[in-house]
Amino acid sequence: MSNEMPTQAPAKKGATNAAPGNDGFTMEDVGTDQLGHVTILYGQPGTGKTTLAAMLPGKVAILDLEHSVSKLKETWDELGIGDNVKVVRGVTDFVSLCKCLASPIFDGFDHVVIDSLSVVMEWAKTYTYAHSPTKAKTRATCLDDYEFSTGPMYVFRWLIPNFWNPITKHQLAGRNVMIIAHANFETVPNGDATEYKMFDFDALYMKSGKDSPRHFMNNNSDHVLMLKADVAGDKKKNAMGGETKTLYAAPLPYINAKSRTKHPAQFTITPGEVFDWTQIIH
Repeated sequence: MSNEMPTQAPAKKGATNAAPGNDGFTMEDVGTDQLGHVTILYGQPGTGKTTLAAMLPGKVAILDLEHSVSKLKETWDELGIGDNVKVVRGVTDFVSLCKCLASPIFDGFDHVVIDSLSVVMEWAKTYTYAHSPTKAKTRATCLDDYEFSTGPMYVFRWLIPNFWNPITKHQLAGRNVMIIAHANFETVPNGDATEYKMFDFDALYMKSGKDSPRHFMNNNSDHVLMLKADVAGDKKKNAMGGETKTLYAAPLPYINAKSRTKHPAQFTITPGEVFDWTQIIH
């Protein structure tokens, strides 16, 4: 794959005064056209996110950016899902990732899994440093080099047209895209001026929400799902439980989750059993 520069989203400008055309508009009933689902599946390391994604029914293509699949193949074979999964090779940086997602190699597949968003963000940051100079016309080496904490905005302008737009095309083609992400804690204000911690997926964030990759992805995904081991602490703070896991598909005060389909708010994930994704992704 060549190192050709991807497209950068332009900075926002004032609205045009030109009147839009109004030819050809029609009103249609809500139909059953099969659109793919875009899902962010996140959780702490070791919770089994990649294996859960591999349980998607049908043909699954995985962009194994973290190089973890080879360690999971034996488990997948025991679950009977190993033959459904194919690994995409040759993706090594932001440019090759974007070109791969826009390529026709996924024709005939039902699902595309990107593992993980953390690697995507690191590659996008590296590309941004090389191609988006600071206002002082210097080359950035980290997000803090950009003025007034606007580093995520610079990354956003490369990320959305080159990474997210191909994902939208997969969705329009009826293909599901699942992005695996790590979890972090976000500080959220209470109504009484205190703060509490909430689980959220790890992505670049601007407090204003403007040109924020995490804000954009949260709004434009069909599902944001949190996978968490069922572990509790006793009075001595020793861990208890952990044999099962819970997939959260609806928000809680301490968990960011959502779904655009109708189903239970939580699902129990039992080790050794294949999860029925059709409960969420129809």
